[in-house]
Amino acid sequence: MNLITLGRGRTRVVVAPGFGGRIAQLALRDGGDWLPLLHEPPGPMAERDPLLWGSYALVPWPNRIAGGAFTFEGMAYSVPLNNGPNALHGFGYTAAWTVEEASADACTLSLAMPREWPFGGRAIQKIETLDDGVRQRVTLHADERPYPCGIGWHPWFRREVRPGEAIRALIDADERYELDAMIPTGRILPVAGEFDLRGSPAMGTRRLDDCYR
Repeated sequence: MNLITLGRGRTRVVVAPGFGGRIAQLALRDGGDWLPLLHEPPGPMAERDPLLWGSYALVPWPNRIAGGAFTFEGMAYSVPLNNGPNALHGFGYTAAWTVEEASADACTLSLAMPREWPFGGRAIQKIETLDDGVRQRVTLHADERPYPCGIGWHPWFRREVRPGEAIRALIDADERYELDAMIPTGRILPVAGEFDLRGSPAMGTRRLDDCYR
């Protein structure tokens, strides 16, 4: 199994190019202890659900394409469904990425889009450790024709890093998109109640799968 370990300062990152080019684990040193920040299910990597662990890039689209169908420049296109009636999170998170460069504190990975993506193109991902964090960059490149695209990341942060210490989340947004079966309706709502993360509240038991702006 080809894993790449990167480190700098208080930061250590393990990258799994063959498992979606993902960060398999991100840890920060606290005194003499390394604190793992990402959810990592037990068992071999090959047996884990690729949706549910580490932190992976979402290319060439994030979120969901309703019905796996869309139009671009007047033409209709479709991509395979993988989440009920929708196409979820692109192709990168299940693919084996190619290692282009690797050093002690950074690596660059590439991915040619599969034949299921009708436009071709490729993604380039750089993961770089900093003294006190990690920097990720993803760029998408066309071959001979332009295409619609989007980029995102999907980090599975642990709810408990230190025993008994509450995890807090900050999203400095005062609006969110209304969802119907996980697809935005186009209606914009003000954040309120458990959706309001502007004050860095403790996450507690809340579970949010929403779009903010």
